[in-house]
Amino acid sequence: MKQNPIFDGFDRIVRGPLERSDPLSFNRVKRLLDENREENHAPVAFIIQRLCGKSLEEADARGHWKRILDNKLDMETKLGRRVALQTAMVDHFSRDGRQEKPRAKRRSPPARDEWIDRIYAPEYHVEKLREEVQRARRYNHALSAMMIDLDDFSDLNQQYSYSTGDEILALTVKILRKSVRNVDIVSRYSGDVFLVIL
Repeated sequence: MKQNPIFDGFDRIVRGPLERSDPLSFNRVKRLLDENREENHAPVAFIIQRLCGKSLEEADARGHWKRILDNKLDMETKLGRRVALQTAMVDHFSRDGRQEKPRAKRRSPPARDEWIDRIYAPEYHVEKLREEVQRARRYNHALSAMMIDLDDFSDLNQQYSYSTGDEILALTVKILRKSVRNVDIVSRYSGDVFLVIL
């Protein structure tokens, strides 16, 4: 018995490209969509917003989706290993600033642009953590890191909207940046989790 698709085109857009090649990413996307069926009127925009914080219209999101999947395949070919969908997505938007910026009439609020541009670069936290571990070993210095998780953030997004969630993320980043030294590194680890390298 064939199951009803989560949204029209799910098999072509999500299942086909991801189920066999990257089951972890496929299951994550499927779970996101299953848990948030009310967002399925703009499913691709919802996936992109939840995985990398980019708010797009559905038509724009579907245009980016193919390029994200192509970027994922290209990264996997170059690296010789599987690359998570979220990583390929963040890399796609970070490398091509022209594509990530909406047209002037759809300009995002400055607060959201600020935390995306400064905090959520692809693999930024991994590279910085690697550098700091090497530096700590070389100079025999102490190194600390904090993971900060915003409790019940997904509930807040559902109750008040994703734009409100973005404002809260931007405020969180401002608070974190004011609370640490200039040499400390703040990065967005995932949707509602931040990593601070001290």
